[in-house]
Amino acid sequence: MITITHLIGHIIFPLWSFYKLKRNFKDLKFAKVREDIGFLYEGVKTDTPMRAFYNVFFLMRKILTGLVIVFMKDAPIIQLIILLLISLVNFMYLIIYKPLETKL
Repeated sequence: MITITHLIGHIIFPLWSFYKLKRNFKDLKFAKVREDIGFLYEGVKTDTPMRAFYNVFFLMRKILTGLVIVFMKDAPIIQLIILLLISLVNFMYLIIYKPLETKL
């Protein structure tokens, strides 16, 4: 039961985060919004949606990586290919959008 609750939480939290950021995107600079959901975009630039959503994408990447490792343990080659593709997409995202406030 705890595992199912944990899995549902890992699915719902990124969706909730995406919804909150999308809904409040134009108001991210205000203190009230920063106080309520500032943890969702801390450390990232917020001038474009693709930059502001970086932490959500990062969380989804971590969840997807965990799911691939756990559920594809019998197919290591496919596992490797999927994990390489996930890493490549993340790398390209970082190079193209440069979402972080500080240099890597």
